[in-house]
Formats: sequence, C-alpha cells, structure tokens
Amino acid sequence: MKIINSFEIDNKVEEKLEDLKNILKGHPFEDSYMITQQIVMFADLLKRTRKSLKSIFTSEELYLLFDTFNCTRYCSHMRAKDFILWEVSDVIDLEKLNIKWNVDSDILVNKIEKLTEFEAFTVITIINAFWNNASKYKDGNFSELFD
Repeated sequence: MKIINSFEIDNKVEEKLEDLKNILKGHPFEDSYMITQQIVMFADLLKRTRKSLKSIFTSEELYLLFDTFNCTRYCSHMRAKDFILWEVSDVIDLEKLNIKWNVDSDILVNKIEKLTEFEAFTVITIINAFWNNASKYKDGNFSELFD
C-alpha cells in the first residue's frame, strides 16, 4: 500500500490505475499526466452531476434513500441504478419505508429509473457522504451534499 499526501492507495486502487494506464497506452502525453487528468475529470463530472441532482428528490425521498442504505454498501460489480432499484424495492416491499417516510413509491422508483448510470452512481456517493457525517444533517438541510 502506498501513502500519497496521507491518502492510502490499496492494491485494488493500484490495479485500477494500472488498468487506466493500459487504456491510455500510446497516448502522446505521459501516463501520469493522463491519469491525473482522468481523475480530475471524474471529480469534476461527479461534482457537476451532484449539483444537477439537487432538485430531483424530496427530503422525504432522501430520508428513505438514506434509511435504505444505512448498512448497505455498493460494489461496482453491479450497475448502480440496478442496485438502488433493487434495494429500494426491497425496503418498500418488506419494511414499508415508503409509509415511514411518507413517500409515493411509484414516483420514487420512476425518478430512479430515469437516472443515467452515472447519476445513479452519484446518488450512491451522496448517500455515502450523508452516512459519513449523518449528525451534520439532523436539521434536514441536505444542500451541502449536492455541492
């Protein structure tokens, strides 16, 4: 494991960086420059997508999503949108979280179905950001999660 500016890079990340390096083979720029550019572009795209999702979900729908993923982690072997739909459908059917949070399940599922794969992935990062500091959002002000 390498430590770069106190950021740990485990073997899986190193492997993915190697994959990216192989994809970029033959590009006229240096590998490290192109990998840096890819990471910067990803971060910028993620930030823009977060902002574009700000008005999609109601507070109640966000609470349902946060509640759904309280103890669940996403793994990239599954499509992000399928993962969200599967988990949300499960908690609506089995735990009735739509009733708990006063959410119209058809409307929520429809919103999720309309997301692109990257938007769905971004929703997962928003949920993770919430759970990384849930006490910060006790007042229901989630706007910082979308900035």
